[in-house]
Amino acid sequence: MTDRALTDRLTAIKGLLWPDESPKQRQKRLRILRVAHQQFLTSGYRKASIQEIATGSGVSKGSIYLYFNSKAELLFQVLAFESEAYIEQLLLVLEREDPPIEQLRQFLDLGLKQNDASPLLAKLRARDGDLQFALLEVDPDQGVVRDYLQTEVLLLEGLISATLTSPVSPPRLRQMTKILYDVVAGYVLLPASLRQTSREERASMIDYLLAGLRQPERVCRGADQDDKATGMVAQP
Repeated sequence: MTDRALTDRLTAIKGLLWPDESPKQRQKRLRILRVAHQQFLTSGYRKASIQEIATGSGVSKGSIYLYFNSKAELLFQVLAFESEAYIEQLLLVLEREDPPIEQLRQFLDLGLKQNDASPLLAKLRARDGDLQFALLEVDPDQGVVRDYLQTEVLLLEGLISATLTSPVSPPRLRQMTKILYDVVAGYVLLPASLRQTSREERASMIDYLLAGLRQPERVCRGADQDDKATGMVAQP
């Protein structure tokens, strides 16, 4: 399920990023995406200027809207552009058919490296307020955007479920996923000067995280009440 879901998301992102168009149009789209990426990083979503993006791309402001319907849509296509290589790396992890715990280890390793490779995506994963504001301007019926935002959590939940040696209830699995996701998202946004773990120590950090998954009844106590309320008995 997880590999098919991720493949579908990647296909959707590629289709969103690279519609059928001429080489000249493709080059212009690429210039806009690259300039917009820098603008969103330096100025944030609300302060980023479409006019400045147009000027930096060598096109008119009107031309921007020929490629992207709104600034919010441009932002999410920039996010898709930034994360395309990352999702391809995740696909490679799944295609190797390693044991689930090794796949999860590689997923976490890629996630911890995201701040360097995809800073905008890292901010979105950590629920950055400025980027979250952009969600209010996006049509909720746009499946690609909705699916894009859910991809990592969906994959992480599937890998955790496959890694556990004993089944757990859905509420507990969801809580375990949220905890692990937030730990990784918090790490990638922490400035390097403030981190207590070096790059060489990332493997040890992941070991600690994986060790916690082996005792879900101790680290996810809050979910027990949900289990009782829904009549489900967790089996840690």
